[in-house]
Amino acid sequence: MKKIFIFFLFAGFVFFLQNKVNAQSQAEIIKVKGKGGGYYQNDVKLNNKMIRDIISSNPEAAKHFKKANNQAMVAKTLFVAAIALIIIPPIVNVVSEKTDLA
Repeated sequence: MKKIFIFFLFAGFVFFLQNKVNAQSQAEIIKVKGKGGGYYQNDVKLNNKMIRDIISSNPEAAKHFKKANNQAMVAKTLFVAAIALIIIPPIVNVVSEKTDLA
């Protein structure tokens, strides 16, 4: 009788923990738009690693997430290159004018 009680107590404890873990992983992810926006789950802002861990169970979502990250990297690279092409010529022009006066 004691062994059966311990077994059901242990099974209940395992069932409780499993439901708690599933409830946390199934919490709704909210996207906040605007300044300082991002993805939130249980009022905690998610970074890219956390999002990747959450969607790793869904291969199609993981594929889209990886593609979006690759496109974002290309966009950031082009943005930095464009800013450099806008800022560098006036600086070179100012520096070359100062050296001509000397």
